Amino acid sequence: MATVTDGPHNPQSASSLNSLGDSVPSDEGIVTRVLDDLKEIDRDVRSRIEKVIDETMSPWLDGDDPEIKAVLGSYRAMALTSGKRLRPAFVRWAFEGLGGDPRSPEVRDASVAVELLHTFALIHDDVMDEAVARRGVPTIHVTYADLHRSRRLRGDAVHHGNSIAILMGDLAFAHAALLMTGAPPTATSVFYQMCSDLMVGQYLDIAAAARGPVEGVEVADRIMELKTARYTVEGPLLLGAALAGRSDEMATAARSYGRQLGRAFQLRDDLLGAFGNPDLTGKPVGGDLAQGKVTRLIEVGLATCRPEDRPVLTRLGSDQMLEGDVERARRILVECGARAEIEQLIDGLLADAIHSVGRMPVTPEIRSVLIGAARLVAHREG
Repeated sequence: MATVTDGPHNPQSASSLNSLGDSVPSDEGIVTRVLDDLKEIDRDVRSRIEKVIDETMSPWLDGDDPEIKAVLGSYRAMALTSGKRLRPAFVRWAFEGLGGDPRSPEVRDASVAVELLHTFALIHDDVMDEAVARRGVPTIHVTYADLHRSRRLRGDAVHHGNSIAILMGDLAFAHAALLMTGAPPTATSVFYQMCSDLMVGQYLDIAAAARGPVEGVEVADRIMELKTARYTVEGPLLLGAALAGRSDEMATAARSYGRQLGRAFQLRDDLLGAFGNPDLTGKPVGGDLAQGKVTRLIEVGLATCRPEDRPVLTRLGSDQMLEGDVERARRILVECGARAEIEQLIDGLLADAIHSVGRMPVTPEIRSVLIGAARLVAHREG
C-alpha cells in the first residue's frame, strides 16, 4: 500500500532549461538573481505600504482611540507580512524587460497596488474559507472572534471577527485603488480587469465548493484561470507592459506564459494544501480537503480512484464527512495516482511557460529571470 508523505516528491529536472541553449545561465545563477530581486522588491513594497498607511490613516493613528489604533495595527501587520511578492515582481520584470526603469515611482506604485489587492483577497478569502491560520499565524477574523470571546462582548463572536476582517480587506482594496490613480488608462484598465477576474474566479470557487465535486465534470481549470493564472502572473505582466507603453507587443506571449505558469502555481498550491509541510506553507495540512475545495487534484482523483473510494472524495467538506476522511482522501489521492498525475501536469505546464518566454520582446536578462521565476513558482515548497 502506498503511504502518504508530506512535501513535493518529484523535483523538476533541468531538461526544460537546458533545451533553451547556452544563452541561458545556469539554474543557480538564474535562481540567485530571482531571489535577490524578490528580496529587494519586498523591501520596497514594505516601505511603500508603510508610507501609504501612515499618510492616509494619520488622523486615526495619531488619535487617542486605542481600539482604532489596535485594529489599524493588525491591518498594517497583515499588509506588511512578507509573502512571496511574486505579483509585484512580475510587474517590475515586464516593465524593466521592455526598457523601463524599475525604480520609477509609477511602476513602484503599481507593484504595491497588486500586492495590496492580494492582501485584500487573502483577508476575504480566509473569511470565506473559515481558515484558522495564514502564514503561520491566526487569521484576522479568528483573532478578533477570540478577542470578542475573551472580553465577553455582546453578539456573536464569529460574526464580529468576520465583520472586522471584511473591513480590513476593504481598506486594502481602497489603498490598492489609490495607488493606481496616477497610472495611464491602459494600465488602470489592466488592473481593474485583474479585479474582475479575481471576483468571478472566487465566486466560481465558492459555488463549486457548495455543489461539491461531480465525477466527469471539470470546473477547476476555469477557476484556476480566473482566480490564479490571470491575477497572479498574466495580469501583473500585462500591467508592467502597459506602464512601459508596449502592451500590444507583449500581450500574446505574456498571456501564454501567465496562463500556463498560473495553472502550475495553482496545481502546486493544491498539492501543498493536501500534502505540504505546514511549517513551510503556514496553513494546516489538508485544509482545502476538509473544506471540500473542488480542485484538479480532486477531479483527477474521482476519475482514477476505485469505485469504493469515491464516496470519501465526494463527501469532503459536506455534512456527511466522517472523522478521518481527510487522511483517507490523502491516501486515496496517492494510491490512485492523482498526486503523480498533477506533478506531471505541472512539469508540462512549466515547459510550455518557459517556451513562451522565448517569444517575449524583453531583454535577455529578464528572459532568464522569467525562466528562473517559473521554475521556483512551479516547484516551491511553501
